[in-house]
Amino acid sequence: PKKDYWLMLFHHAMTLVLLFISLYVGYYRMGLAVLFAHDPCDVFLELGKMFNYLHWKFAAIVSFLGLIGSWFLLRLVFYPTLL
Repeated sequence: PKKDYWLMLFHHAMTLVLLFISLYVGYYRMGLAVLFAHDPCDVFLELGKMFNYLHWKFAAIVSFLGLIGSWFLLRLVFYPTLL
């Protein structure tokens, strides 16, 4: 496995635990906001890593730019204004 395998596995397991806790205690809006604000960023991150492993530099740069843009918009603009 890659060197960040266990860290990413732990990250996603804790995300699921937190989402289930928000569902259990009735914070549906909070759980959905966290889900929609954080998941699209992960797609760009994984694509960028995949393109980097394949040595497709241009595609990797575009993916990482998408990561930066989605991270900024979703986590710094969308998430704080939604709640």
